[in-house]
Amino acid sequence: IVVLSLLLAIVFSHVKAQNSGIRFEQIKKWGKIVDKAKKEKKLIFVDCYTDWCGPCQVMAQTVFVEDTIVSFFNQHFVNAKFEMEKDTDGKMLKTKYGVEAYPTFLFIDPQTQEEMLRVLGGRTIDAMLSYASVALDPKENTAGLSKRYIAGERGLDFLKAYYWRLEASYLPRKDEVAFEYLDLADLDQLESDDGWGIF
Repeated sequence: IVVLSLLLAIVFSHVKAQNSGIRFEQIKKWGKIVDKAKKEKKLIFVDCYTDWCGPCQVMAQTVFVEDTIVSFFNQHFVNAKFEMEKDTDGKMLKTKYGVEAYPTFLFIDPQTQEEMLRVLGGRTIDAMLSYASVALDPKENTAGLSKRYIAGERGLDFLKAYYWRLEASYLPRKDEVAFEYLDLADLDQLESDDGWGIF
């Protein structure tokens, strides 16, 4: 009975370990991941990491194993991770999406392979859930905000939201958007935390 109990404990702990964490695709072929996401009608979440990146390991060991993260990401995304300096398709994606820092997290539309949202650096559980929710919103993710900006939208609240989205992604248009916001903002808005942060 003791031996059987120990064997069962080992088996169950092994099963639990296999089921814990975000369910990342085991295959490292971008084309197959895109095809799966198209079929399931989901965005692709890509964890761009390197073996030497400390914050990447922290995210993998703490944030990406938390129950609310696991449940949300497994439900809404096809999840992939690539070692950007070793995996063949990781190197391709590094060039394709201009990944220059680690970790970088990309949310990709499989139909167009357009980047919906980019997040750089280690983030908290709540922050990752927030970013993931935004990625799913076609009007509020970076791609949606960019389309609204190109179409001529220039309200102060919009420019503020767009600036901070670009800031989180380290995308180059943020300076242009910052200057437009600062030109339009009044003194009270400039003295706010957001206004001062943009300044």
